[in-house]
Amino acid sequence: MNNVFGLNPSGCHFGNKSAERVALGGYWEGVEKGWPFWYKWGTGELGLCRGTLDGSPTNHAFPFNPDSAALGDSPGVYGTEGWAISNRAWMSTVTFSTLGSHAVYIKDVKNKPVTEVKAGTTITIELKAALNQDWKKAEKGWVFVTEGDNPPKRVEVTETGPNTGVFAAKYTLSTKSKGKIKASYGYLFFDKSINLPII
Repeated sequence: MNNVFGLNPSGCHFGNKSAERVALGGYWEGVEKGWPFWYKWGTGELGLCRGTLDGSPTNHAFPFNPDSAALGDSPGVYGTEGWAISNRAWMSTVTFSTLGSHAVYIKDVKNKPVTEVKAGTTITIELKAALNQDWKKAEKGWVFVTEGDNPPKRVEVTETGPNTGVFAAKYTLSTKSKGKIKASYGYLFFDKSINLPII
């Protein structure tokens, strides 16, 4: 992240601070020096898109060679367009940036946290996750709910209001449920879950 935002031999953010991007509100507030070259349409015609990376220092810029860090395409230089060469660092940052804020909760119908649930009762499944794509409307997501040894059920959750980032749904347990109830969101190391005993 620091490398993208200027802590690199060029001393530049990897996105060109063009007048067009600034006018569209498509540039990062507070970045003073953008990449010196603008590939107007870039890879996939991303020229005016927020998040497009126009360049990155090539190998000869390291460990610290600022004079050649921001060269344009030239003989012997593979290329400097960061989006085209490797966007892994940027996408990893975006992917993991909200990981610590995701959470799943099981609450009663009055929205109070519980430590156990009773078979046959209705509970609230609540999800806090980075699913808030449109700040002007309540959106939807889902969690998987597993009762005992039964297969998981996909339960749709709805955002509690525009731009809250909190999603919820009412869920009624089977009267025959026993063991534990699990509510989960995400997969592998992104998995967030809660397990409570069924009484």
